[in-house]
Amino acid sequence: AECGTAGAVTLLLQSSLPLCCFPPRGSSGPVSTRLELCGGTDVSFAPPVDYARHVLLPVLHTLFGVQAKIDVKRRGFYPRGGGEIHVEVEAATAPLKPFHLVERGRITRICGVAVSR
Repeated sequence: AECGTAGAVTLLLQSSLPLCCFPPRGSSGPVSTRLELCGGTDVSFAPPVDYARHVLLPVLHTLFGVQAKIDVKRRGFYPRGGGEIHVEVEAATAPLKPFHLVERGRITRICGVAVSR
């Protein structure tokens, strides 16, 4: 998907991810979906692509077994955009299981990512 601006690719990803995990019933298509999303990877008012890659996807994997990976091909910033990410999502093989989060857990690591234009 090419939004033509610096529109956030992570917002496109968040709206597409459930559809990629659960293809239509009776679909004989591929067991994985590949997306090429173009626009802003690091823009205001949206999660940066590194958040999606290092926080969102691991949490979705831990809680729901979602298998997905993001490959950042090119970063895009406001106002030009121009970023590109490739996403591969494996279709779910079973229904989602409920989860119950009652404890925050222990902090095991703190890391950062620095990006420059």
